[in-house]
Amino acid sequence: MLKNRGRLLPMLNAKDQSGFIIVETLINLAIGLVILISVVSICITLIRHSYQYTQLNQLELRLNNAVNTIATDLKRAGFWNSAYLGINQNLIKNPHMLASTKLSLNASNNCVLLSYDLNKDGLVPSTNEYYGFRLVAGELQAKTDSGNYNCNSTTGGWLSITDPKNIFISSLNLSLQNSSANNQAGIAVYSRNLTIQLTGNLVNAPNISRTITKTVHIYNNLYQP
Repeated sequence: MLKNRGRLLPMLNAKDQSGFIIVETLINLAIGLVILISVVSICITLIRHSYQYTQLNQLELRLNNAVNTIATDLKRAGFWNSAYLGINQNLIKNPHMLASTKLSLNASNNCVLLSYDLNKDGLVPSTNEYYGFRLVAGELQAKTDSGNYNCNSTTGGWLSITDPKNIFISSLNLSLQNSSANNQAGIAVYSRNLTIQLTGNLVNAPNISRTITKTVHIYNNLYQP
């Protein structure tokens, strides 16, 4: 019996060691699983941030393109080819600076109208050379040659310059700043700047939004007696 009992002791020890190895393996697996979950979580977060960063860059690029389109036209506002004569009386008769055509803002502050001598003939045609930009139902629109020179026009002639399938324009704020001084002939000369503030978000990710602000100096001064 003693001999047999001695033979059982190594067997019991082997079982104990086997059980310890199983427990150790399970602990290691649990630790590895926690580490793996943490790594996967970090990777998912990095991918999400990278995607949002890419989306934000695309949104900012589109908004900048829209603001620059407006700014390019604004810089031409009031240009009149006959102004090269340098005669003050001619300058105040600039047809692109008259009350009905000069750079203006509507009451809702989301539309700008302007005019300039596109073909440099010194004349103001009845249909073209009148331009404008406005915000309508989340779209930034520009007036075409055939469009009505009216911010509230519903008869067509205004085309979207932003893609409503990609971005939604939530606000367009326009602020005109005038500074005046009298020249030698007693005519007030107005130097003008206009600040554009455009806010938009991605259609497929409304939480990703961006506001672009740009101040444009209008090269052609406004002359008034």
